[in-house]
Amino acid sequence: MSERKLDYENMDLDELIDENNRLMLKYPPHEETPEERQRSIDAIKKHKEEHKEENARIVKEFKSKWKS
Repeated sequence: MSERKLDYENMDLDELIDENNRLMLKYPPHEETPEERQRSIDAIKKHKEEHKEENARIVKEFKSKWKS
């Protein structure tokens, strides 16, 4: 079955709510397992660590410009 083409920008609030409810029934929310949650946390920590120096430089730059 092909998906309908919808013009969300021109739908009124009731139509948007109905469409949202239809999609929620079709694609119910996924319950995250503890393993998935831990993988997400680990990925965030890894990303933070990899970009720590760059983030510090940006914050320092921002603070120096803010003081001027």
